[in-house]
Amino acid sequence: MTYFEVGKGELVLGIAGWPQSGFSLLKDPEHIHTSGYRLWAMNLPGWVGSSLLDDKLNHNYYNLSHWLAGVLDTMAIDRVNLLGVSNGAALCLYFSTLFPDRVKSIVANAPPVDYGKRVKGRRQFVFRLAEESADMRRFLFETMKQYPILTSALLGALPDKNDTFNQQAIELAKEVKLRAFFETLQQIVHSNLRETLRQVTVPVRIVVGDRDEIYADAIEAAALIPNAELVRVAGSHRLSIEDPRTFYDQAFNFFAQQPARIEA
Repeated sequence: MTYFEVGKGELVLGIAGWPQSGFSLLKDPEHIHTSGYRLWAMNLPGWVGSSLLDDKLNHNYYNLSHWLAGVLDTMAIDRVNLLGVSNGAALCLYFSTLFPDRVKSIVANAPPVDYGKRVKGRRQFVFRLAEESADMRRFLFETMKQYPILTSALLGALPDKNDTFNQQAIELAKEVKLRAFFETLQQIVHSNLRETLRQVTVPVRIVVGDRDEIYADAIEAAALIPNAELVRVAGSHRLSIEDPRTFYDQAFNFFAQQPARIEA
C-alpha cells in the first residue's frame, strides 16, 4: 500500500477521489504542519503503488470498507478521523455505517449520492476530467492505444454494469490496474448511497464548493445524514487542490470541536 504522511499530532486518515492519488490531499504541507494534526493520505487498492484487493477486482464500497478496517488493524489504530474527497468521501461515509466504533468523525468534501443520474452525459464527465487532469489525459491516451474497446466504453455511454458489452470491455483490459481504474469509475456511476447515508451515526461535516459539479449531491447528502453539518465555501470540485488551506481548515476545525470519548 502506498501512502503519504505529513504533520504531527492526532491522526487524520485521508482518502482522495477518483482519479487522484493520496498525494492530491497534500498540496500545502506547511499548513498541515501547523495544524496539530498528522494527515495520512493513502492510495486506494490498485492505484499507483498500491496492490489490488484480489484478482476478482471486487472494488466496491463494502469490500473497500473491510480493507480499510484491515489497514486500521494492521496499524493498531482503534479510532480515527476520516477526511474524504468525492468518491473517497463516499467511502468514508459507507465505512462508518459498517464500523461506527472505528470512526471519531468525518469531513466529507462533495460526496456523490447518485452520481450517474446527476450527470447528463457520462461522456461529458470523462472529457471534463481529461480537460482538467494531465494524469487523466495520459491515461486516456494509453488506453486508446492498448484497449480500443475499453476506450469506447469509457468515452461512450458507459453501459450498465450488467451489460454484455461492458463485461467484454473489462475482460479485454488485461492490465489489472487499468481494470481497477475502470471498475472504480463504474462504482461511482452506479452507486446510490441514499439508504446508506441515512444510517450514518458519527459526527459529519459536509463541505462543498459553490461551483462544484455535484453540488446537489453534497446538499442531499447533508440532508440525509442525521445531524450532519453543511458548509458551503467558494470553490469547485477540486477544492483540495485549488484551495488546500480552506480544505484543511474546514477539516481540522471540525475535528477539534469533537469531544473526547470516555472509555468504559
